[in-house]
Amino acid sequence: MRGALAADNTRSAVFFCPDGATNGTSATLFLGGILTMDPTGLTTSDEGKLLFLSAATAGRASRTPPSADNNIIQVVARVMEVATVARIHINIMPQYVRLVPAG
Repeated sequence: MRGALAADNTRSAVFFCPDGATNGTSATLFLGGILTMDPTGLTTSDEGKLLFLSAATAGRASRTPPSADNNIIQVVARVMEVATVARIHINIMPQYVRLVPAG
């Protein structure tokens, strides 16, 4: 299993693994639903905002969509609430947009 990565347009996300995983280990996979997690890196101003597949770190989400040529923009979740824990609505969108160079 390889982490999805927006900088590699052959590695779109098909599920979400909140605990991370390595080859040969078992893991919990989400196709969708509400995930409660540590709110580190999120603030209440993020509530309602989309999370995108990260171009910097495989298997991670980012508040900022990728912008480099040949990256893919794929919505993976929406921030619902940020308090002592964060509630994230996981909804891996199978569709994505690939950014192509201008010209």
